[in-house]
Amino acid sequence: MKKQVKGIDLTLVVNDECEQTTRKVMNGALDFNKSGTKATFVEAAPRKAHTRNTKVWDGELLSMIMKPNGTYQVHTKSVNPLAVENFVLRMYNEACAVLIKAKNN
Repeated sequence: MKKQVKGIDLTLVVNDECEQTTRKVMNGALDFNKSGTKATFVEAAPRKAHTRNTKVWDGELLSMIMKPNGTYQVHTKSVNPLAVENFVLRMYNEACAVLIKAKNN
């Protein structure tokens, strides 16, 4: 599609002409010629949606996710240890529960 906008010849190259009216945001590259009288916008190829890792455990102090390759990753939540009563014991108990959950899956 070609248009003239404020004295600049604008060329728009999209991947799918059918969806052009419903689209609000397009990602791509905008190139100007040296004199600044012609611009070309080329839309980037569509990408697959980013899938998030599956959360297996969401406790008070820890959370665990399962990665696409089948491995587990444990994260500590940002809490003030001084504000949690018996922090070390509670962290240990929750870590044991996370390990049991991972072993049973």
